[in-house]
Amino acid sequence: MRLNRYTSYIRYIGQDDSETLENILRTLGKAALHAEQRIANVSKTHDDEDITEVVAEETMFIEDILGCAYVAAQSYITRVTSRIRWLHTRLEHDGHCLTTTNCKKSALLKAHNDTVLGTCYNQVEVINAFANYYKHHEQWPTKWDNADNKSKQTVAVIREVGAAENSSDNCREGLTALGIDHVFDVYKMANILVQWHANLTDAYKNELK
Repeated sequence: MRLNRYTSYIRYIGQDDSETLENILRTLGKAALHAEQRIANVSKTHDDEDITEVVAEETMFIEDILGCAYVAAQSYITRVTSRIRWLHTRLEHDGHCLTTTNCKKSALLKAHNDTVLGTCYNQVEVINAFANYYKHHEQWPTKWDNADNKSKQTVAVIREVGAAENSSDNCREGLTALGIDHVFDVYKMANILVQWHANLTDAYKNELK
């Protein structure tokens, strides 16, 4: 009886919701690619002043598209972490204290996914940080060092992978740090998150054997 119940718990936390996320990211990637193509096209047919204006406008559009992609990815992260917190709470009622993680979001973002090359942060931490950046950076002070305590961790993560106060390409910098070289390939964030989710599910499954 207990084995069957625990099996159903693992099935719940491991439920695959990735198809919707990947579809959203593929659509956003196509939109960003079209913006890049508009930049390439205008450089062939317009003078320098027009080119500068179009590049600035399309670059901003691409940043918005990538920001939306990070936020969509963050919603997937939130579902995974919420289910695992539910699992911990449910098992505590059975007198079982899980040790795979402490189920805090910060621990879950670090667990069972690869470190971003040249940094001390993991891929899921970076995705989550850029989602927070996109949602809140317009409320930040001009100098990020003066950001409030709630934002300082986000600032630390995104700076580590190349983001800067005066850059118009911060979201793209995050994508590059994740090993995703082209905006069209933004859907590959879903691959990172699905693997992280599967790794976490397997770890909890092994603990409950």
